[in-house]
Order: sequence, then C-alpha cells, then structure tokens
Amino acid sequence: MKNDPVKSFTLFRRYAKLHEKPILVLTTVYIVSTALLVLAPQTLRVFIDSVHDSSPLMAQVLAIALYLAAMLAQAMMAALLDYQLVSVGQRITDNYRRDVMSHYLSLSAQHLSGFRSGEMLTRLGEDTQGLFTYYYILFYKLAGSVLALAAILAVLCTRSLLLCAVLAAVSILSILGFRIIQTRDIPKSVRRAKASAEFNGLIKELLDNSPSLRALGAENYAESRTQAAMRKRFHESLPAGFIYANLWSAATIMQSLVVGSGLLIAALMWDSHSITLGTVYLIYTYSALIISPLQDFRNHMGKLQAAKAGITRTQDFLNIPLAVQSGGSSLGSGALGLSIKDLSFAYENGPEVLSRVSFSARAGERIGIMGETGCGKSTLLSLIARLNSFDSGMITLGGFDIREIEQRDFREKVAYCTQRVQLIHGTLRDNITLFSETYTDDEIEEAAALLGLSGWLREFPGGLDTHLEMGEANLSSGEAQLLAIVRLFLKQPGLVLLDEISSNLDAAAEKRVLTALKAMCEGRTVIAIAHKAESLSWMDSILHMKDGALFRQEEKEGSI
Repeated sequence: MKNDPVKSFTLFRRYAKLHEKPILVLTTVYIVSTALLVLAPQTLRVFIDSVHDSSPLMAQVLAIALYLAAMLAQAMMAALLDYQLVSVGQRITDNYRRDVMSHYLSLSAQHLSGFRSGEMLTRLGEDTQGLFTYYYILFYKLAGSVLALAAILAVLCTRSLLLCAVLAAVSILSILGFRIIQTRDIPKSVRRAKASAEFNGLIKELLDNSPSLRALGAENYAESRTQAAMRKRFHESLPAGFIYANLWSAATIMQSLVVGSGLLIAALMWDSHSITLGTVYLIYTYSALIISPLQDFRNHMGKLQAAKAGITRTQDFLNIPLAVQSGGSSLGSGALGLSIKDLSFAYENGPEVLSRVSFSARAGERIGIMGETGCGKSTLLSLIARLNSFDSGMITLGGFDIREIEQRDFREKVAYCTQRVQLIHGTLRDNITLFSETYTDDEIEEAAALLGLSGWLREFPGGLDTHLEMGEANLSSGEAQLLAIVRLFLKQPGLVLLDEISSNLDAAAEKRVLTALKAMCEGRTVIAIAHKAESLSWMDSILHMKDGALFRQEEKEGSI
C-alpha cells in the first residue's frame, strides 16, 4: 500500500491533540533555543571588537558577562528541550503503541497466526516510535534548521549581500540534494525494516522452541534458517545503508563550499578594511553555524526515512480488518440463548471449513459437539467467540447478532476456555484476576469454595501470593485448567465455550476438572467440543460433526 502523507499527518495530529500543552511548551523551548543559537555569536563579536578597539575594561567585562549569559541560557534551553522531547515523544509513542496492540488483539485468529511474536515486538517498538520521530524531525529538526538557516543568512546579509547570496544558493542546493536522496530510497528502508522484523520473529521462534529442536536433533535446521534470515537482512540493509554514504558525501561537499566561501569573502572584506575583526569572527562563525542546520538535514534525512518506513508499516498493519467490528448492543445478565443459522465459513483462499451449520441452545442448555480432528469444531467455536469473522449465515446471542454486541460486554459475558491455559509472570492472584482490582481475596476464595476447589487452593505454599511463571512451568495441565475455571467463574459469564479442555489430562485430573466445570457451568449455557463421548457425558445433548457439517443430534436423558 502506498503511504499517504496527508493520512500520516492526520494520524499524528490525532495523537498530538492528546498532549497539546506539552507540545506547546516543546515548540516554545525550541524557538527560544534557535534564537539563542543565532544571537550568542553576536555577544562574542562585541567582546572581540571591544578588546581590539581598546575599550574600557568595564565594557569588556560587560561583553564577557553578556556572552556567558547567552551560553548559559542556551545550555538551559537545550536541557529543557531534551526533557520535553523525551516526555512528549514517550507519551505519543505509548498512546500509539497501545492502539497498535489493541488492534493486534482484535484481529481474527487467521491474521494473528500470520505474525510471529518477535515481528510484533519490532512493530510495537521501532515502528511505533516512527510516528513521533518522523514529525519531530520534520517539524522541529528540519523546520527549525530552516528557521535557524534563514536567521543566520539574514544577519549575514547585513554584512555582505554577496556572501549571503552564495551561502543561500549552496544551502538550497544541499537541501534539495538531501531531499532527492531521501525520497528515492524510502522503499529500501521499508524492505530493511521488514527483513529486520522477520529476522526478530524467527529468532524469537527458535529460542522459544529450542528444547524441542535439541530433542529432535534439529540444530542444523535452526542454523540454516538463521543464516538464511541473516543473509536476507544483510542484503536488504546494505542498500539502505548506502543512503547514509550518499548523504555524507553530499554533506562533505556542501561543508567545503560553505566554509571556503565564508573565509574567502571575509578575507577580501578584511583586506579592504570594510569590516572589523569582530565581524570577521562573526562571518566565520555564522558560516560554520550554517553547516549545523545543513548537517541536521543530512543526519536526520536518514532517520526521517526510517521513521517514515515505520509509519508506513504500522498504517498497513492498522488497515488489516478487525475480526468483528464492535456494535453498541449490551447483553443482559444470566444464561444466554444461542442460535446459529446457515453458518458457512472458509479461511482466506482456502476450502470451505463449515457448511450451512444450524443449531440453537436455550438459555442454560448444555450442548456437546463431537467429531474427528479437522471437522470444523474449533473453527465453529472461534466464530461464536468472535475470534474470526464470517459473511455467510447468522449467529445470535441473547437475541442480538454477535456482530452488534459491544466488544467489552461480549468478552465479559462469554467465557472461552481452551485446552492450553496461558499463565503470566505474577502471583496466583494475578493469574486468576489478570491483574484486575475488581475482585477481592475473599471473592476469589468464595469462588474456589463454590467450585469445590478450596483444598486445591490450600495446596499452594504461599496461597494467592504464590509466584507463577509464564507457560505451565509451575503447574500441571490439570492445575492450569482449574486456575482457568476459577478465573472464568469470577466473570459470571452467560455463555461458556469449552474447547477440548480435558483432552490432555489423565483420568484423575480429568475427573477433578470436570467436577469443577460442572459447578462453574451450573445455570449457564454451555457449548463444549471433544473427541470422546465420556468428556461430554454431562451435556444435555450431543451434536455430531463431519467435514464441516452437523449430521446427527443425540439427545441425552437424565443429564446432569
């Protein structure tokens, strides 16, 4: 997708509006700093002329004091500028990063599977920083450099129109040259950023799976994949790296022309006795100062290019359609009725996975779905859970089309439990509440008691303060499922979706988990999928699925 600069600016402006006062302070500080940069040499010119003309000592001391005051003010403004820059930049970047992460979590399951975690780290890191970096460079560093350059040339015009004209011509040609180099090579920076993200994603994947790779004797595979990714990153980074070489070459020529022109014209004017010694210093200093804004163009054109590439990548990412657009309808409390009618689904460019599936569950009813691997059971649950979008058919929950239900309300009322429970670094309490402060310890313990898990909770040496790690290193699969059941019970959902949660458990763990599940699902609507009929023995009815279609319904008598 071609990046639209107007849309990019609209994007930045939206985040900048959240921090108008800090940005106003940053702008004011930058203007004052630029003014001091231009005025400071004037104070030293006064001192040089006062010494050369044998002015009274008091005049010389005053000139020194004026120069020191200007230097001190410039240093203070520079420190304040750095502080404001970090503060504003971090705020805008964090806002942008949060929205990118929110968009990522709202994508469909098929889109999520297309992004490695290492690649997303690059998008959430370097790419999101590009938004503020690009416009800071564009509005402040480059626009500020133009302002400083114009002020310096204006001062030089009062001393020599010829010098001013020569330096202005050199400066304009330099800026145009930098701009041509920068614009021409943006696609190279985009390709470099993409190759870097892919490399990070691969390395993260290999590190996460290193025990399995060693056990399988796949070290050669890991090494060859790493070398291939490194070669690709190198080949994409090298052309982008030449940008800096081109910019430095152009800058070296420009610097020679500016300094040479300034010294030559200053020497001619001094020789003709038309300027003072202080003015000679001023011309030389301002000629050198012109280099600083132009060097900003050189240095920041490369950064500007990388930042623009980051904006392009994040905008492309944010343009990926969400799984389900959140509506405005709200669900009531208690068990929720579910109805599915003529639901068909196929993954992008793939064969049909579900074909005209229709069934309904009354509020409080428990329905099991059986079928072989690949028959479409998990896909069906992902659609009900709004992890994927669909175009053919209808799913209603509590009388509402699920696509019209407000996102947060939907997540609160629908509990989706999978066979793999995600644990996080934190305490047992943190893992149960997901760091929410909504639930008290008493409420957690009461929930465990209602689920018959008080004894399980007491098994943890530190109780709710027991520290857990990511993955399942601290807990067995059965214990992790019990934790998930307590976590979901606290939400008081109206619909519970169970995806093969007992498939990897031994008999004792499965019995314990099913006992807790039955307690959690009491008075709630339940849709559960499994391979074995024993795992669905507590359902009210069982649907059989094959090749994406329901073909038989088995009513259960005396179900619990």
